[in-house]
Amino acid sequence: MRFYFYAISGMVSALIAWSFSQIFLIDLREFFSSKSLPFNPDLILLPIVAASLVVAMVVTEIFLSNPTRYKANRRVLPPYLWAALGMGAVAGLLMASEG
Repeated sequence: MRFYFYAISGMVSALIAWSFSQIFLIDLREFFSSKSLPFNPDLILLPIVAASLVVAMVVTEIFLSNPTRYKANRRVLPPYLWAALGMGAVAGLLMASEG
């Protein structure tokens, strides 16, 4: 059962992050007023998707570890959420710079 929660949260977060990054890339393309961006689009796409996946996994783990203590989970969540967001963004930037 735990596997299904992780799989669903990963798929949903990846879809949301992909959609958000595509909207962001479309807006950037209009800002530069050219057909192509002056940088690799992976520099925007991968940090957003990686951070979203990491945040989804951390939130899923916290809420599955204590399924009946919602208030305690909400109190514990913010520091881990910010750390996961930062680490995911850094990991995404590292992946984008390798390609």
